[in-house]
Amino acid sequence: MQRSGEMLVTPQPPRFSVEEGPGLRLTLPCKKDWFRILFFSVWMVFWYVGESNEIPKVIKGLRSGEAPIFDIVWLVMWTFFGLFFSSWVIWRLLGSEVLGVANGRFTLRKQIAWIGKSWEFDTSQIAALRFRPEHGAGKGYRESRIELDYGAKTYNFATGIQPAEASQLLGFVAKWAPTVRIEKAFEPDPPASVQSLGLS
Repeated sequence: MQRSGEMLVTPQPPRFSVEEGPGLRLTLPCKKDWFRILFFSVWMVFWYVGESNEIPKVIKGLRSGEAPIFDIVWLVMWTFFGLFFSSWVIWRLLGSEVLGVANGRFTLRKQIAWIGKSWEFDTSQIAALRFRPEHGAGKGYRESRIELDYGAKTYNFATGIQPAEASQLLGFVAKWAPTVRIEKAFEPDPPASVQSLGLS
């Protein structure tokens, strides 16, 4: 019997969709970080204003034979950062990752509206799969993700995935690729101050 004031929590479905047939196909939409998406979208408005004001100045200077070196360097850097952040926003809004397991192959595709890049791995050569929690702070902050060890390289996917989601996703992979070793989640070492107190 539910007590007054208590609310029954509804289990949340995973972010990814599952298709099982001749093989396994998992589609994982990119995590929507709405705060940063909004922040960079507003920043892009100012970027556009700066870009549209600077381009005519550079063109005018080049036509007059006086190369505005500072303006050219500034425009190149401004354009680079604008393209970088705009691609990040588009990826966060429209991007997705598609994982597949079939015929002894593990495939990973990162795409935006069917345009993207694919990787294919021999499941017998995958050393391990693991969930990596978020860690670090400031410039060293890294979002949670799943890591795949293949040869001497580690591949990352499913950025921002929740621990419960990662457990379900890895469970599907283990079902279709039982030879792949699923490692326990990697936990970053606690700060030295905590270790020194014997609290780790």
